[in-house]
This record gives sequence, C-alpha cells and structure tokens, in this order.
Amino acid sequence: YPVVLHVLAGNIPGVGVTSLVRALLVRAGSFGKLAAGEPLLPVLFARAVAEQDTAIGDAMAVAYWPGGDVAIEETAFREADAIVVYGGARALTEVRHRAPPHVPVLDHGPRLSIGFVAHDALADHGTVAVLAQDVARAVATFDQQGCVSPHAIYMEDQAGNAGGDAARFAGLMVEALGDMEHELPRGTLSPDEAAAVREARTRAEFGQYAGGTTELLSAPDAPFSVILHRDAGFEPSCLQRTIHVHAVRSIDDALAALRSHRPLLQSAAVAGADDALLRRIAQSGFTRITSFAQMAWPDPAGPHDGRGPLTELVRLVSVEIS
Repeated sequence: YPVVLHVLAGNIPGVGVTSLVRALLVRAGSFGKLAAGEPLLPVLFARAVAEQDTAIGDAMAVAYWPGGDVAIEETAFREADAIVVYGGARALTEVRHRAPPHVPVLDHGPRLSIGFVAHDALADHGTVAVLAQDVARAVATFDQQGCVSPHAIYMEDQAGNAGGDAARFAGLMVEALGDMEHELPRGTLSPDEAAAVREARTRAEFGQYAGGTTELLSAPDAPFSVILHRDAGFEPSCLQRTIHVHAVRSIDDALAALRSHRPLLQSAAVAGADDALLRRIAQSGFTRITSFAQMAWPDPAGPHDGRGPLTELVRLVSVEIS
C-alpha cells in the first residue's frame, strides 16, 4: 500500500486526525510528524484505532521530532508516496525544497478568510444583532487560529466611508465578543502574541488620535480587539480575537482591496448578498463561500483550498481498452 507522510501543525486541534482519516479512506498507510503545539490528539486517535482493529492500527504511526532533523526526514521524504503539509509558509517551502521531485507535496498553508456584509443584511435590527453574535463566535472559535477564521469584515455602508452602519455593527460586535468571553474565554497569550496584539491596538489608537480613518472600539483591558476602518484597505489580523471592520461603499471595493492577496484567499462568509455578488466573490479567488454561523466549521468532506480532500490523495488511471 502507498504511504502518506503527514507534517502536522499545532494551531487547531483535530486537523491532524482528519488528515489521518483521509489517508485511511484511500487505503494508504500514514506516518505523521506531530507538531510541538499538538503532540497528543493524533497519538490518542492512532492508539484508539489500534485497540479496535490491529490491522488498521498497523497502518498508522505518529511521532514527534524537532523539524529539520535530516536523518529522519530524508528517509521519511524518500519513502513517502505523497506528503501532506499543514503549517506556515516557511515550513512549506522547506518541505518542497527537500522532497524528492517525484513525490507530490500537498500543501495546506496560511490562508486568509474574510467576511462580507451587504447592505440588505442590515435592514432588520434583530437580524443584525444575531449576525453580530455569529461573527463574534467565528472570531472567538480557536482564537482565530484556523485558516477559516475571519481576519476582516467588510460592510456596505449607506453613509459610504463615513462608517455609520459599520460603526453601529462594530459596536454590537464589541458587546457580542464580551458576552462570548463567558462561554469561550480567550486562551493564554504567549509574549510574542501579546506584543502583536498591543502593536495592532497602538496603531489603531494613534490613527484615531491623528484624525485618521481608524478607530479602536474595544476597551484597553478587553481580551479582544475590534478595529473600525473607514476605508477599503486590508491588513491581516494578528489573530487572538483581533478583528478589522471596514466601512465600504460597495463589496466590490473590498474585492479590489483584496486582489493582491488572491493566492491566499480561502473562506468568505457572506450576509445579504445576491447571486451576482456571490459569483463575483467566487471569481475573486475564494474557494469556500459560507455563512458566518458556519464559518468556523467547514464540511470535512467538502473541498479544502479548492481541492478534493480525497481525490488529491489518489492517482487516477484511465483504462482505454475494451
């Protein structure tokens, strides 16, 4: 049987297990390199499978070693029939550089997910309040560590870039994220993560004091950051529940601002859009369009980064004889 090497990341629990399951479904063995940040769940899964069925259990092995161990990785790369990589851009580049030319590298690296709120979604106040709660949950789930987590929300604003509707919605998000803290409290930040959040807040505060187009809406001691922009620009979030809300005249202005990031675009959560706008969002590079309520929970059997999660693991053979 073929063997799939899984280079796993530690930002989201469960992703490594899903990768192992997909390999089993195509009758491939698995050798998984655990991430330092998630060394437990794939091990427990492999052990549980072996307890239920030794034959299937023998098809999986997972282990941890520091990345860059040449002796282990040269052997693993050479013996693999395919390599599935989850991780940052640097890790992906390293694996591609070192993998044998004939071994496919199936990468699932950094991605940007975005929310879009068309003006039609703002007609009913009750609906808007529920929408703010859905956005807050998408931000709070896994503290934005997932590739499906929103970095920014673009809102069509009747006042144009003055930000009236967007400011009101961002205020509702502040309330919703505050409530969410009781249900899903934010995890402990590392020193680097805390510094990144502080820097993002400081930039927003200085922009506000200088009379610019940026405003920090959350309290200084809040475990989340809601930053309002009265323009259609884009900057990636530093994560850890830091969300950028942009007031735009049209969603098309937002799509234009995201054009240079097309290779990284993944999930688009949309509210209030018609079919024509959904088509333009799809054509802009996103590989998944969903609702805010479902944003953090993609279908495990659905396409991943625009590719079939099982078909990318198989080699199709065309038989053209009678």
